[in-house]
Amino acid sequence: MKKYLLLLSISLFIFACNKEAKISDLQYKVDKWDCYVYYNDKPYEGTIWSEDGKSYKAIVDCGILKRIEYYNEDGKLFCVVENREKKFYNEKGNEITRDQARELYRETYYNWKGQQSEFSEIAESHPYNN
Repeated sequence: MKKYLLLLSISLFIFACNKEAKISDLQYKVDKWDCYVYYNDKPYEGTIWSEDGKSYKAIVDCGILKRIEYYNEDGKLFCVVENREKKFYNEKGNEITRDQARELYRETYYNWKGQQSEFSEIAESHPYNN
């Protein structure tokens, strides 16, 4: 019985630490610089994926949005937003400037701009009201 309880406890811990949700499944409270994320009136912790499940993902820790990763059409990392700082990457994973990203990957760059707008619109349309 102890082994069963231990296994169950470990399974619940792993499940609780590896939550994933789509962006529209959650509620958001946007403060001046921070974005708070809730699920069923409790701070959410885990990964949030774009509606298509591949364009971007966000990392939430203790209900606070910490990082957003944007991907190109091939699934490679294109941009990371963390602490209000944006870092862009080329197809080899090397960091490049914003101007280089716009010049070298024009279509991906403008898709990224649209994804940022999509995230903002969904967060605004799913407010947390407590």
